[in-house]
Amino acid sequence: MASTKVTFPVSFELHNDILVVHIEGDSQQDMALRRDLADVLAFAEENKSVRAVLLCCIDCCSLAGADILEFSVPTNAPSLGDLCNRIEALNKVVVAYLHGASSGAGVAIALSSHYRVASENVSVAMPEVQARLVPGAGVTQRVSRLVGAHVGLDLMLSGRAIGAIEAFSIGLVDKIVGLAEPIEECVAHARRLLSTHAPLRRTRNMDGLNYRPTTLSAIHAARIAANRRAGEVAAISKIIDCVEAASELPFEEGLAFERVRLLECLELAKDNATEAGFLPRVVPHKDS
Repeated sequence: MASTKVTFPVSFELHNDILVVHIEGDSQQDMALRRDLADVLAFAEENKSVRAVLLCCIDCCSLAGADILEFSVPTNAPSLGDLCNRIEALNKVVVAYLHGASSGAGVAIALSSHYRVASENVSVAMPEVQARLVPGAGVTQRVSRLVGAHVGLDLMLSGRAIGAIEAFSIGLVDKIVGLAEPIEECVAHARRLLSTHAPLRRTRNMDGLNYRPTTLSAIHAARIAANRRAGEVAAISKIIDCVEAASELPFEEGLAFERVRLLECLELAKDNATEAGFLPRVVPHKDS
């Protein structure tokens, strides 16, 4: 290990040519986490000795950039979506390591990475629908391209958690590591990827939506099933719309489409909270 820097809620260690980044945080630390992560990504981009990045997503369980209050105030922190785009565009191999309960920001970061590793005890979920929200930060666009419309819709519309074996079987993760020395296993995996000249597998370019008949069938079936869940129907319909957009629009346009649908859900959620006396009426800041 050549050097170490700690900047809670993000810390990193340089293992020769592999930058190991530990990400810890919740919605209360979200802006600090994103600022720290942006700094670490800049370090990785500028440091020629770094050939691969290992992102350890620890307890990243806040909703994927969808904190209602944070959308209401200006912030100079990069958005989670911006960070995910930056991770995906990085011209060095990026491996995400998921363990424990991983959802929200952790899943968004993992989907934007080039490869994904999970621990034996991982529990991966996209539970935003349970809060009547659309997964943000490109989750609806990337997961659909990675695992296909049928599986992606099942995960997002149910919000259910899946374990390591199921995550591996559907292609959400590429490898499972044990609990004894998981970081060492992940670093070794990153070294194997480098030694074999593994490509930078950007999720935006994956072919999970390429067979259109299967995609259209999954979207149609999801719309029929959505009619039976009246209480969550607005969010469900918007998630289905986002997957349909992923199948029809260029990636950047799909991201913009997802963003609009998320803001619509947030506005509805704030209206409901305001009427119930939980929040003052606020308007999403255009730069958030």
